[in-house]
Amino acid sequence: MKFYRERLNWKKVKLIKKDIPLVGYESKANRDNNDCWFFMMKFPFKRIKNKNKWASSVLGKDNSTVDEVYEYHKTLLEKRYIKLGWTKKEAHQDANSSIRPLRKLVCLRFC
Repeated sequence: MKFYRERLNWKKVKLIKKDIPLVGYESKANRDNNDCWFFMMKFPFKRIKNKNKWASSVLGKDNSTVDEVYEYHKTLLEKRYIKLGWTKKEAHQDANSSIRPLRKLVCLRFC
């Protein structure tokens, strides 16, 4: 850490989040490639207090809902697991269990 503190300007560091962006903050997804699972958080971090506005930020389209974010991530997770050789049933079950923490975070942040 000392190396980075001495050589980097911390004010310009961007946070890159894997799989799911920070809940409640504006993000910019790598939407050029649907298989890419990294989100870059815009600096300075902009707090979003409306869950549908956050969902629009995540999906990159207007008037998105949080349920669409859940479905989008669940579908991508299922595809990822199937590519890894899992059965459809296993992929579906694991994708559902991976979405539960996201639902909990969204509820804590916006409810």
